[in-house]
Amino acid sequence: MNNIDKTSSTQKHETKMFVPQEIERNNPIDLIQNSINKNIKLTLLIDGYNVIRSYHYRSTFYFTDEVEALIEKRKRLILIVENLLRKSPNMKAVLYFDSPFHSDISVSLNFRVIFSGGGIAEQKADMTILSYLQYRLTLDSLGKTIVITDDKKLSEEASKRNSFVMSVQEFSKIL
Repeated sequence: MNNIDKTSSTQKHETKMFVPQEIERNNPIDLIQNSINKNIKLTLLIDGYNVIRSYHYRSTFYFTDEVEALIEKRKRLILIVENLLRKSPNMKAVLYFDSPFHSDISVSLNFRVIFSGGGIAEQKADMTILSYLQYRLTLDSLGKTIVITDDKKLSEEASKRNSFVMSVQEFSKIL
């Protein structure tokens, strides 16, 4: 039995060696690096207020009121995402924010900012992200998708829809 066990484990190891490296390294950070270095299609769906609220993204500036602070933090996040997208023309991003009013702003050819609309319901941006992911399931040619959030429920639902999930902390490391 020992010889059979050794043979089968050797065969498994040899088979694993033939698997392309890209398949083994399908984690969000590697996907972004591959998009930058190899110009591979990739879409980032960013849970905007979740990123802003994260302790990794707190502003060092002093603001006199909360609305001013929020507007400045949104602007800063948009600039950060724009800088990332300049590194890869095949990388796209959609930045989602909860909002009582719907707005879809094209920042550039590969970058949109969407305010979810839908009244005062909380988590409306999350639902908009999930609707988009459901739509993407029917399309094969759009490349891979990464949802950037620390929201546990959104992460679980995005994973069920064939997307990768990246924490805000991981995202901040690549910026």
